[in-house]
Amino acid sequence: MLKGSLSGPHWAYVMEEIMKIACLVGVSKYKNLNELRACGNDIALMNSVLEATDQYDPILCIDGNQESSKVKQQLVNFFNQYKGQNPDQVLFYYTGHGDFDGKEFSYLLSDYEDSRKNQTTIKNTELDDWIRLINPGLTVKIIDACHAGVQYIKDTDDAFNKYLNSTTPTKLPKAINSFYYMFSSLREQYSYQDDRLSDFTKCVVESISDFTGTEMRFKDVIDYVSDSFKPNPKQTPYFITQATSTEVFIAINPSLIERIRGLLSPYCLMPAPSEKAETGHSITQSVSLLDLVKADSEKYCSKDEVLEALKHCQTYLTEKKYKSDTYDLYDIEIASLPSSESEVPRIENIGKWLSENKNDYFAEPTYRQENYSEEIQVPVKLGDYSHMDFAYSLAAGWKTPGYETKTVTRSRYVVKGFQLTQETDLSAFRITAIPKFLNLNWHDCHITFVFSKIEIRFFYIFSTFREQNWDERNRQPEESWRTLVASLKSNTTVDDALRQIIETFENYIMEPIRNKYLLQSKSCEQ
Repeated sequence: MLKGSLSGPHWAYVMEEIMKIACLVGVSKYKNLNELRACGNDIALMNSVLEATDQYDPILCIDGNQESSKVKQQLVNFFNQYKGQNPDQVLFYYTGHGDFDGKEFSYLLSDYEDSRKNQTTIKNTELDDWIRLINPGLTVKIIDACHAGVQYIKDTDDAFNKYLNSTTPTKLPKAINSFYYMFSSLREQYSYQDDRLSDFTKCVVESISDFTGTEMRFKDVIDYVSDSFKPNPKQTPYFITQATSTEVFIAINPSLIERIRGLLSPYCLMPAPSEKAETGHSITQSVSLLDLVKADSEKYCSKDEVLEALKHCQTYLTEKKYKSDTYDLYDIEIASLPSSESEVPRIENIGKWLSENKNDYFAEPTYRQENYSEEIQVPVKLGDYSHMDFAYSLAAGWKTPGYETKTVTRSRYVVKGFQLTQETDLSAFRITAIPKFLNLNWHDCHITFVFSKIEIRFFYIFSTFREQNWDERNRQPEESWRTLVASLKSNTTVDDALRQIIETFENYIMEPIRNKYLLQSKSCEQ
C-alpha cells in the first residue's frame, strides 16, 4: 500500500510504501470444550475481508484446529520473519474460547487442558512479547473470545478491565507504540454467536459494509460497534486505545463495499443494509420482524426444558467416570442438596455477586439483620457542663464543648446468601472425595447454580479438610467461588461445563499428591 507526503522546496508529492501485516487465528473445535462452529466462519470471513481490501500483505491465517505447539510455532515464525522491519501496522485477530483467571488472559487452543494450561494456551503477555519483537508503528488486536475459562466472583466488577489496562503496551518494559485493543465482551459476560457468525465479528465487518466515507479509521469501527451493542446489556465490547483517532484502517470505494457485502450476505439473516432509492425511501427488507423475533426465540427455553436440564445435570454428575488414578486413591460420593444456604460454604459471596451484577437470572439475594455499634456525638445539657470543663476542653483540643461521645447499637441488613425464584427440586450438589489411605486429605466440591431462560451459570468452590482427630475434621474452603456459563438449549454445552468443573476438581485433589510423591520418588532415584 502507498501513502503520500509533501516534501522539498517544490512541494513534490512523494509516494511511500506502507507495510501493514495481519495475523489471524481461529479455533472452532476443542478436545475438552464445547465446539464453536461459528468461529470457523469468523476467521474465513475476516481473512476474505482483509484480502478484499488489498491493503494487508502478508496475511497469516492460522487454522487453530491443530496441536498448540504447531500454532505457536507458526506465530513465532511469523513474528521472527518481520523482526527489526518495524512495520507500520500489525493487526492480530483471534476467534475462539478465551480465559481470564483473575490475573492473566489466555487464548485457548484446540487441545486445551486445564492441567496443561501453559502449554495449550497463548498468554496475552506472550503475544505482546512477540509484537514488541517487530516494533510496529500501530498495533491492533481484535479479540472475539467466548469465555470458556473460569471467572472468580470475588473479583471486582472491573477486574478484567483493570487487567487489560495494566497490560497495555505502554506499561510493559519495552513500550509498543500506538495501539487499538478491541475485545468482544467484559469479564462477567460471554460473547454470543449462532451457527453462522459470532456477533462481534459480524458487527466489525458490517461496520465496513455500512461505511459511507472514503477512509475508514479504526475509531470508526469502534464507534459503529459500540453503538450496535448499546441495546444489548448481555454483551458489552470493551476498547482500549492509545492513538490519535486518525489512524486509517482501510481506504473505501464502492467496489470494495459491494465485495464486503457479498462476503457477508451468506452468513446473515438480513441482506446487505438497505440502500436509499431515488425517492429517499428504504428498500423493503426481505426478512420480516416476525422472522427475526422467531429466530431469536430459538435461544430461549421453557420452564419444563430448564427443569429437565437440571435433572440432566444431576444424572451427569452421578454417572460421570473419573480418572483411574483418582479411583485408586479416593471413593467419590455425590449428594444433591435441596437448600444451598444451609449446606454450602461462603454462599454469601454469590448473593453479593447477584446484588452487584445486573442479570436476568431467576434468583435473588437473601438478607439477615445484624446489630453493630457506632459512636455518635450527642448534646450535653448546659447544667452538666461546667465552665472549668469548657476551658479544659478548649486547651486540650477536645471535641466541641457541649457534646459527648456515646456508643449506640444500630441494626442493618447484610447479604447472607441467595435463593432461586423458580421452584426446583434441588439447588446444589456436593462431590466428596473420601481418601482410601490415612496419609491423604479429605476434599469436597460444592456446585450451585442460577439460571435464566437462556443460560445456566454454575458456581463451584473446592475445600480441603483439616483433621481434628480420627472422626472429626473441619472444612477449609477456598477464598473465591469460580463460575462458568453454559447455554441451556444444548445438553452438550452443559456437559462441557460440568466436565470442566470435575476435571479441575480432580487436578485440585491429585496435583499436590503427584508433586509430593512423584518428586520424592525421583529424588530417591537420583
